[in-house]
Amino acid sequence: MSSVKELISHLQRNFKEDDVIAYSIFQVDDINQYNLHKDYFTQEEKKQIISNMHYGQDCNDGLSWSTMETFIDDMINERQNKEN
Repeated sequence: MSSVKELISHLQRNFKEDDVIAYSIFQVDDINQYNLHKDYFTQEEKKQIISNMHYGQDCNDGLSWSTMETFIDDMINERQNKEN
């Protein structure tokens, strides 16, 4: 799982302070804002969704609300498969 600490370390190792970069950051609270069923996911599932977004993003779509929706749907499908 990617953390703020890991991001800071990565930035310090690979960039100069004056480098111009573009970035997107999502956190667990964003899932609560996006998902109509705030209590549907456990805290661990929300962390897993954010982690999946981080490691599963691609160069075309990157991180976006639609990317989050895809990974939320994946988690719902995973949970439903476990229940069946």
